[in-house]
Amino acid sequence: EYDDDSKAEIERLLVPLVEKGRNLTPDRIRFTLYTLKYNRMLWIQVDALEKHWERSRVNADLVSGGVAINTEGVAALTIDFSEEDCPFERDTNPEIKIDGQKLIGPRVVAGQDWVLYLVKNGDWSTGRLTGIRKRQGLHGPIDDAFMSRFMMVTPTGTPSVSSDASEWIRQEQENAIYQWKMQFRGDPLVKRDNGIEDSDIESCHLVLWGDPSSNKIYERIAEQLPIEWSDEGIVAGDFRASESTRVPVFVYPNPLNPERYVVLNSGFTFAPSGSMSNATQTPKLPDWAVLDTEVEWDRRPQEGVVACGFFDERWAIR
Repeated sequence: EYDDDSKAEIERLLVPLVEKGRNLTPDRIRFTLYTLKYNRMLWIQVDALEKHWERSRVNADLVSGGVAINTEGVAALTIDFSEEDCPFERDTNPEIKIDGQKLIGPRVVAGQDWVLYLVKNGDWSTGRLTGIRKRQGLHGPIDDAFMSRFMMVTPTGTPSVSSDASEWIRQEQENAIYQWKMQFRGDPLVKRDNGIEDSDIESCHLVLWGDPSSNKIYERIAEQLPIEWSDEGIVAGDFRASESTRVPVFVYPNPLNPERYVVLNSGFTFAPSGSMSNATQTPKLPDWAVLDTEVEWDRRPQEGVVACGFFDERWAIR
């Protein structure tokens, strides 16, 4: 509780700030990021990076008649002003100076928001990204698929890989469901592969358990995935593994719905160590990995990862 003098002082200091409100169009933006997970600051949105997990920057300033921008590690961005907040004069074409180039933006029209999309292909140009590419909400790592609606898909077919690998996958799925309940206090969505509907593919990231022979959804998309797995072994770029105790885990845009992820044989990767402290609830694997099924979960981060890496910005193995 505050006395009357303290209340008066608080009111004197805070009321003017509340009445003024937040400035949604500051003249200067200084934005640093390493991932597209959080890719927007006020009127600047970063749509693509040159390389995830390396420092990228956007320095943007409103200047007379336009915007001056300097970037580092950025491959595409959007400048976006609502009609109410647009700082440019009507019926003008603002000039954009970006990394030493000059571009002319769209005309400022009454009653419309002002939006400009920029893409870097050597030089900067106006336009939007095309093709498969890491973007906000589809950029990895594996754990990002568990940040929104997902569904675990249980295999019903006969596996072609070793019985050891199949049993390991069965136990991993059971443990992933258990850990989700223990740490996040809820039941994950689970369906058999022969019960997956178009609405599930539309609305959920699909977490597929099994191999291309045992899981019907995995079988449908196997040839469109960057990592191959069969009874002959695993092929991931230049990496090869023929041991029966190796299992690939990875995240990738779902070929059946590129607006959602597909995850192979992995729950959230900080389970079960994440139950010890919030400080341990950070990803323990990148976009893809090959695991040794003979290594117990508590030693897996140190000894059980045979190979791993991030996909590049176009979702290919580096």
